[in-house]
Amino acid sequence: MERIRLGATRTRAPAATGITAAVILCFATACTIPEHLSGGGSTITVEVSGLPEPYHPTDVAWHIRWWDGTAVQSQMVAMQGAREALSVSLPLSSAGAELVVVTATAHPSGGGTLAPLGAWGAPPQRRFRPGADFGRAASAVLQVAHRGIDPARINVERLHRTVREECGDQPETLDRDRLVAALGTGEMTRYAIRRRPRPECEVSLPAPVDDTWISHDTTEQLIEGVWADDRCYWTIPVAEGEVRHLWQWSADRLLTVGRNRNGHAFWVISPLR
Repeated sequence: MERIRLGATRTRAPAATGITAAVILCFATACTIPEHLSGGGSTITVEVSGLPEPYHPTDVAWHIRWWDGTAVQSQMVAMQGAREALSVSLPLSSAGAELVVVTATAHPSGGGTLAPLGAWGAPPQRRFRPGADFGRAASAVLQVAHRGIDPARINVERLHRTVREECGDQPETLDRDRLVAALGTGEMTRYAIRRRPRPECEVSLPAPVDDTWISHDTTEQLIEGVWADDRCYWTIPVAEGEVRHLWQWSADRLLTVGRNRNGHAFWVISPLR
C-alpha cells in the first residue's frame, strides 16, 4: 500500500453565540466529559476499510475531516488502489475534545464523489472507523461546528437513533440541509429530521452499452439497467438539490445525475479524467 498525504487545512469555529444554548432541546447532551478525559494535545486514529470490489479499478483520494475540540480540521490522503484500507493518525487540539466527529469522503481518480462515511465518540476513545450509517449525520454536525456550536452540545447518539428511525437502512435519504438549519438556529426537534423524497430519474442509452453503473453510495454499489428496443434504461432515485455520480470503469464513463431546486432532473455523461 502506498499512501500520499496531499495536505491539510484548518477551519476554526467562530465564537459561540447565544443561540448555542438553544440546542439544549430534545437532542442536548445530559452530561459533560470530565476534564481529565479530554485528552488535550493527543491524537486519534481513523481507520477506513478498502472500498468494495466494484470500485477496485480506480485509485482514490480520501478527504478526512474531524472536529479536534476547537476547529474543524481537513486532510486529503491519496491511495494507490481503492481496495487498500487507510489508517491515519490525526491530532486533537491542545485543549482536547469532549466529542470527536469524523467524516471520510472518497474521491475516485476518474472524477466524482462517493457518499460520506462518518463516526463519532467521546474520550477515552481514540480509534474511529467511519461507516455509511453515520455519514450524513456526521457531515451535518461538522457543518454546524463551523457556526460556533461545539458538537459536544449535541446528543449525537439520540440524533443517530432518530435518523435510523426516519431513514431506516437508507441514510443517504436524510435531508441534511434541513438538519443543519435546525442545529444552526437551535430549533432542534425530531421534526427537523426528515427523509428526502427521491423521485426517479430515467436515463437511457442506445446499444452497445454496459448495462451496469457503479453507484456513489457504497451500500447500493450497483444499478442494473433494463433493455427495450435496443436501448438500456436505468431508473435512478435523486432528491431535489442532490447530485449523484455513477461510474463505468470499463467504458471510461462518468454519469452525473441531479435534480435542481425547482425539481427538474438532469443527467450528463462525461469521460473519466
